[in-house]
Amino acid sequence: MLEYFYLDVSGITPRNYEISLTTSMNKIYYRFTYEADVSYVREGERYYGDEWSRNFEGLRFYEWEPEYTADSIVVGEGYAWEIFYKETGSPSRFIKGFSMIPPKWKEMIGLLDELDPESLVHDLTKLPECSDVR
Repeated sequence: MLEYFYLDVSGITPRNYEISLTTSMNKIYYRFTYEADVSYVREGERYYGDEWSRNFEGLRFYEWEPEYTADSIVVGEGYAWEIFYKETGSPSRFIKGFSMIPPKWKEMIGLLDELDPESLVHDLTKLPECSDVR
């Protein structure tokens, strides 16, 4: 069962994203923060059913590579992201990337978007993909 999840994405014009999730008693507490010229914060809680939880855990963060980095990067361009993930009874996991997203990224963003469809998290599906994973 998910204990906590944190995602930070920076270097995307015009904003940076920060997403945190914690769970308690079959509720998920979320905070979506977008920083551009003005900070934008959406917070809430939502009951999550077994299906959402199974789908999120089905992303298998424990099997992701610890780092995803594009082979060629233009100086001054690109984006960076970090994930901290923990399931109850398991060690925490730190995953990071630069100018490259992992294979299940869009599925992850889709599940986060389900928590608050009015948030801007769906914008993160537009990050460029790179097929060469290190």
